[in-house]
Amino acid sequence: MTPGVIFGSGNSGGNFKCERTDDIELCLRAKQRYPCPRDPDGSYVDPDGNFRVPTGSGVDADLAFVGRANWNFDWHVNTDITGTSGLKIGDFDYRIAVDSDPGCGTCFAETFPMLPGRFSAPDNDFGNNTFTTSQGINFGEALAAGFPKNSLEAAVEAETAVADYYQPLLEQFNVAQNSKNFGFPDVGLRNYDPKRPGVYEIALSIGKFVVDPFSDPASCPSPGFPSPPVPTFVEFFRVTATVTVDPHQDPQFNCP
Repeated sequence: MTPGVIFGSGNSGGNFKCERTDDIELCLRAKQRYPCPRDPDGSYVDPDGNFRVPTGSGVDADLAFVGRANWNFDWHVNTDITGTSGLKIGDFDYRIAVDSDPGCGTCFAETFPMLPGRFSAPDNDFGNNTFTTSQGINFGEALAAGFPKNSLEAAVEAETAVADYYQPLLEQFNVAQNSKNFGFPDVGLRNYDPKRPGVYEIALSIGKFVVDPFSDPASCPSPGFPSPPVPTFVEFFRVTATVTVDPHQDPQFNCP
């Protein structure tokens, strides 16, 4: 994986499942998150590259996160692994699909990890091929470094915060990473039970949103106010990971 892990702190590299096409790299892995980020010997990965993690809620510093799993999945995108194409994260769109069915079937909840809101943006970490551990830059850090301290000015600038501090990250960097939990609201799952065993699929895709001018509108248009066509995500390629949540898998509670 190029480079190594650049987000957060205490996150080691390794044990990622990756797919590469035309100088673009997509990677996924599952790892212990609570009580600390850990999978030092790769014992959660089987010979086929599938992941096996323990059941249970996350516990960190004696605080129980009841709705969170004690494991996370990490994702990684690099749009220019050789440093020769010049392609940046913002040249593409991305989709994460997570399986909400712990049984043999699959029922995917889809989210788009790079899309910002009007006043906020995802907490992804960005960098390039030379970045090392903990050097990733996210929207909150960019905002803290450049946002006006005066409260009146801050209120005015809030309208342009995403454009001023998040969009440049998409345009400048070719690496993006993050770590997510099935219990996080932005993953898109409802009523996730971290104590329930099961088998889940996770897919990270790269592609582009396209608008078909002849597609059906998002909702029934009001007279005189037609709804715009709905953008469709067209996938270029993906990486997938299978995660088995197993009550017999021993959690690794020995933090460094």
